[in-house]
Amino acid sequence: MHICHVNMPIEYYSPVSGGAVATVIMNQARELTARGHDVSVLTITDGNPVYDIGRVIRIAAPQRHELSIPQRLVCKLKRAVLPWDYPYYGYYRASVVGALARMRPRPDVVVVHNDLVSPIHMRRLMPDTRIVAHLHNEQRTRQPSLERAVAATSVFTCVSDHVRRWTIARYGIASHQVATVYNGIDLAAFRPPACEPDRAEGLNVLFIGRLNADKGPDLLADAVTQLNASGCKINLTVAGSVWWYGHERQHRDPYFRALMPKIEAARARYLGPVSRTNVPDLLRAQDVVVVPSRWSEPFGLVLLEAMACGRAVITTRRGGIPEVCGDAAAYFDPDHPGSLPDALRAFAQAGAALSAAKHASRARADAFTWAASVDQFEAAVSSVRPPRGFRPGLAASGSHS
Repeated sequence: MHICHVNMPIEYYSPVSGGAVATVIMNQARELTARGHDVSVLTITDGNPVYDIGRVIRIAAPQRHELSIPQRLVCKLKRAVLPWDYPYYGYYRASVVGALARMRPRPDVVVVHNDLVSPIHMRRLMPDTRIVAHLHNEQRTRQPSLERAVAATSVFTCVSDHVRRWTIARYGIASHQVATVYNGIDLAAFRPPACEPDRAEGLNVLFIGRLNADKGPDLLADAVTQLNASGCKINLTVAGSVWWYGHERQHRDPYFRALMPKIEAARARYLGPVSRTNVPDLLRAQDVVVVPSRWSEPFGLVLLEAMACGRAVITTRRGGIPEVCGDAAAYFDPDHPGSLPDALRAFAQAGAALSAAKHASRARADAFTWAASVDQFEAAVSSVRPPRGFRPGLAASGSHS
């Protein structure tokens, strides 16, 4: 089968500048390829290396600084009239549809990511193709009605039951048209360290992710400052940036400017953005990974990566996080963050509790493989009634109809 992933117009398919969506596409593409499927990836690029998984086809989605003032004005007027969810979407749509029209063989399955508009345009071009809208979060839309998008989409797949329930309730989509496809983890790349980090100088704690209020790194910095002042030594490392790319502009972000003094007060080491290839080693150097999310995390991929590396995790019961972590995590309420220092202190003062949490993490992660994720994907696509002319089944026969 020929399966084509269409990356979002705001994310690069890159281990350097890509985010969580690109990571998911790459890992699913690798597993699908291993099963004998032909995988294409349509994506924008930025000059950084791209993943070498799948047949990468570059598409155009110019950003604001790449357009002239008249072009921006035209796009602004169009977006005021048309229900586009992304700025300058017209350029992206034309490039994607053009690439699909030229593609040989035509895809049997097209997967769009966090996109409730493109299926409408793709269906006109490919009436016999199964179109999957893969939702990585609570995806909102400017469309006044989702009727056309629902009719054009074969199946909606969601990264957690939380996102699935939200999508059904928000848009009134029939439950049989919405499936859960959990993210997975590469257990070979994300594995426990051969030797545990030295704790003679304190507990090693990491925050890694986007630096914004939703992700809550300020809560962790404040907790570490409090603990260090009380004599409980915490070695905090903060990795990430305001956005996946464009890091040179983040110092203008109000939240980032307010966060940096807190990071300094916690005597933390700030690394900035970290390449995906360096993330496993960074995780293995820690004792605890904290994801102090204030918002409803759709899945929490970094938690799964930390658990696969055998790291204790502290997080919140927001969104899909409990589905990922189960009983293997320590939880606190971000609306009452006073319990976060208590959770960190418990790990700092009790080696047995820390060791038990690390073992529980790895055992929990073992259930989330990319093979299991692709099993769910194939089941979701196979359950859809084939469009006119579509040959049923997802058997990797090597032929494309």
